[in-house]
Amino acid sequence: MVVAHKRLQHQQKHQKRLPSARSRPRPARPGARRQASVSSFPVVPVLGLAVAVLSGVILVSRYGAVARTGYQVAELQADLTSLRAENERLKMEVDRLLSLDRVEQIATTRLGMIRPEEVRLVTALPAPGVAVARATEAAPEGGLRKVLDRLMARLAGRIPRAEAGPAN
Repeated sequence: MVVAHKRLQHQQKHQKRLPSARSRPRPARPGARRQASVSSFPVVPVLGLAVAVLSGVILVSRYGAVARTGYQVAELQADLTSLRAENERLKMEVDRLLSLDRVEQIATTRLGMIRPEEVRLVTALPAPGVAVARATEAAPEGGLRKVLDRLMARLAGRIPRAEAGPAN
């Protein structure tokens, strides 16, 4: 009995080592379709996880880009506000520098001019045969200021400096 028992154990050992005829893969026949092997690696869940992670990365990057653009818009709006304020300040400075009171003050202090005590207005009638233009036809674009500037330039060019100022 001991011998039979040892023999049985020996056979069981060898059966565990050698694969049985059922577990061996059969050789493929030519033209036969191969069956897909089922592996123990879970492909579908891993692919699903990869797609979810990739979608999350793309979504976060898009939100980051939107936030960055929002900060740039806010910065540009602040710059625009400061530039508008500076523009208004410069317009006021131009108006101050071009004011008639300032021009008169510079004329009297720096240039030594004096205010006339009496204002005289002399009008001249045109010579016979000379066409007279209306003020609206004679005024070029830019209005009265340009007309007066041209008139002052013409007068300054025709009157010598010695006669224009006060006599010494």
